[in-house]
Amino acid sequence: MSRLADKLARLVESARPTVVDAHFEPSLETVRPWITVQTQAGSCLVYRKEVPLDLSAECTDFDQWVGDSRLSGFCLDKALFLDIETTGLSSGAGTIAFLIGLAFVENGKLILEQLFLDDPVNEAPLLEHLLNRVNQAQYLVSFNGKSFDLSILQSRLVITRLLSQPESELKLRPHLDLLHVSRSAYRGVFANGRLQTLEREVLGHPEHLRADDIPGSLIPTVYFHFLQSSDTRQLGTVLRHNEIDVVSMVELTLHLATLFPNPPKETHPLVLLNLGKTALRLKQNERAACLLSRAADACGLTPDHRYQALELLVSAYRRAGNLEAALSAAQRSLQWLPQWAAMEDKKWRRRIQLYSGRIARRKRVAVKPPPLLT
Repeated sequence: MSRLADKLARLVESARPTVVDAHFEPSLETVRPWITVQTQAGSCLVYRKEVPLDLSAECTDFDQWVGDSRLSGFCLDKALFLDIETTGLSSGAGTIAFLIGLAFVENGKLILEQLFLDDPVNEAPLLEHLLNRVNQAQYLVSFNGKSFDLSILQSRLVITRLLSQPESELKLRPHLDLLHVSRSAYRGVFANGRLQTLEREVLGHPEHLRADDIPGSLIPTVYFHFLQSSDTRQLGTVLRHNEIDVVSMVELTLHLATLFPNPPKETHPLVLLNLGKTALRLKQNERAACLLSRAADACGLTPDHRYQALELLVSAYRRAGNLEAALSAAQRSLQWLPQWAAMEDKKWRRRIQLYSGRIARRKRVAVKPPPLLT
C-alpha cells in the first residue's frame, strides 16, 4: 500500500500547476548593459563597447580597386560599418530595422554600437541616433547593404519624417559594399560568397565562433516573441549574431586592403585570375598583366582557367603596348587550347602572325638609317 500511496502522491504533485511569480519581468539589462541616449525625437537604447582589433593596416586606394571615384581617400577613421536585423526579409516599407549594428573608429580604437528598438514607438529616436552617426562619417561600409539595408533605412527615415524623400538617399553616399568587392576576388573559389563562409575560409575564424548562431530567417520570430512576451532569453543570440557580422566586416575590409595592392605568394590562383579580370575591366592594364601572368604561371588552375588567364593576358599586354609579351602569351594560349575551343585555333594563329608582323616592322623602323644630308 505504501508504494501505491507514493505513486499517487507523485501524480498529485506533478498535476499541480506551476506557480509563476506575477511580479517577475525579464529585463533587457540581463542581455546587455544598455545606455539610454537622448535625441530630439526621444530616447533609445544603445549598447557600446570597445573591440580589441589591430587597425594598423592601410585601407587606402579602394577607389582604384573597386572603380568608384567616390571612395577616393577612404580610410577606417572616416568609415561607418553598418548591419541591420529586421522584422522581415523583404525590403518593403513595412519592414522595420529593430537592431542596428555599427562600428567606427574613435581615438584610434574600434567601437561597436548596437541600437535596439525595445518598442516600435521608439523607432524615430533610434533612427535619429543612426542618422547622427551617418552624418559624422564620410563613407558607409556594409555587406549587401546597397540592395537591402539602405533600402529599408531610407524608407523608415521618410516614414518617421526624419528626412524628406530627396534627403533620404543614403545610396548616393560613398559606399563600400563588401559583398560585391569580395565576390570580385573570390568568385568560384568557395561554395558561396556568404559572410559566414568568408569568415571561415578567408579570415580564419574558428567553427565554434558561430556554433550557437541563429539562422537569419528566425531572427524576426525572436523579436516578435519579445514584443509579445517581454521574454529576452533568445535576444542574446540575435545580438551576438549582429555583433559578429559587424566586426567581421571590419576584418574583411582590412584583409581586402592588403590583398588588392599586392596579393601574397600563397594567394589562390583563381583569386589572381579574378583580380586580373577586375583590373582589366578598370583599364589598369599593367596591373592586370602582372596578376594574370601570376595566375597563368601558378599551379592549381584547371586547363580552362589557365586558358582564360592567358587569353586575358594577351589583351592586357596588347593594351599596354607590349607586343612582344602579347606574342608570347598568344603562343602559350595556342598550347593550352581546350577541346571545346578548337575553333579558336585559327584566331590565335592569325594573332600570332599579326603580332609577329608588327614587331618585325617596328624593328625595321628602328634600324632604318637616317637620310643623307645634301
